[in-house]
Amino acid sequence: FATTTLAAHPTSRRHLHRIRRPRPRRPHRPRRRTVAPRQTPGGAQQKRGHRTPPARAQVPHGLSNSLMLPHVLDFNARSEQATSLYAELAPIVCSRQLGECAASAAVAAGAFVDHFARLPAELGLPTTLREVGVAEADIGSLAANAMLQTRLLPNNPREVHLDDAERIYRAAL
Repeated sequence: FATTTLAAHPTSRRHLHRIRRPRPRRPHRPRRRTVAPRQTPGGAQQKRGHRTPPARAQVPHGLSNSLMLPHVLDFNARSEQATSLYAELAPIVCSRQLGECAASAAVAAGAFVDHFARLPAELGLPTTLREVGVAEADIGSLAANAMLQTRLLPNNPREVHLDDAERIYRAAL
């Protein structure tokens, strides 16, 4: 009877899409525990990812993060705070080099940084800024623009200056 009534009334047809059908209930899945981004010092890395090639060379944000992450981790690893945090995360990330991660905090932090330095190549991603169209002449403006991202600077474990930003970009070039 309802379909006949709706079919008979032409104005009712256009409202059929508004009828809400109950969604099937999904089984409850407990959330996996992951390392929260704020536990990992990466303010400078995120800052570089925001101002790296995407606007200039049409590189996706995630790819620019993978290009800059190893170099920012290396820069930050020279601070005591980052070294201890990287050493804490190293056994989770570097499961292949477990013996190396257990040696000392500095060695574990180094293994952590090395893991992320090798990862883009293992995944078949570009590993340098040159590969995505960034030239040496772009470094000054990229570093200057990255320094404008002041929202993320307090999250970085080490203070970043313009000359530091330029060195990080040159290392990624």
